[in-house]
Amino acid sequence: PEEFSIEAMRSGETTREQFREAFRRDDLTDEQRRELRNNTRQLRRERMEEQLAEYFDASDEEKVAVLDRQIDEMQEQRRQWEARRAEREANPQDEEQRREGRRQRGRSQTREQRKTRSESPSPESSARRATYRAALRSRMAERGIQGGGRGGGQGRGGGSR
Repeated sequence: PEEFSIEAMRSGETTREQFREAFRRDDLTDEQRRELRNNTRQLRRERMEEQLAEYFDASDEEKVAVLDRQIDEMQEQRRQWEARRAEREANPQDEEQRREGRRQRGRSQTREQRKTRSESPSPESSARRATYRAALRSRMAERGIQGGGRGGGQGRGGGSR
């Protein structure tokens, strides 16, 4: 669907909730689901790069404020994720259907697709992310916040594993 094109997603015309609902739609083909997943992954990577750039471009004095704002965003995303999880747990039958759908879609990926997704970034990029994550975890600890540090709230609700 056009509303889930990478351009529409970048422009902010499509909300996170609309993304989640799209994944649950029955009328999408496997190819459309794959495209939606790929677009979502691409946007997550772009968002991570923006967060890294914001952090590393900031002066030493500004870095704490940047981390605090990013942590606050992560905490809000985590609260939203936990609320959605509670809703899902209230209806275990729907959750089992979603799990089965994810298993089926995972099986449809080729070995090459999984390999491409899992290949490591450059050593410089890995070092940059590790430095950022360490600073993020350190700041969270200073604020008394547990968990997180997955790089801007990406995956698993932006919270602890």
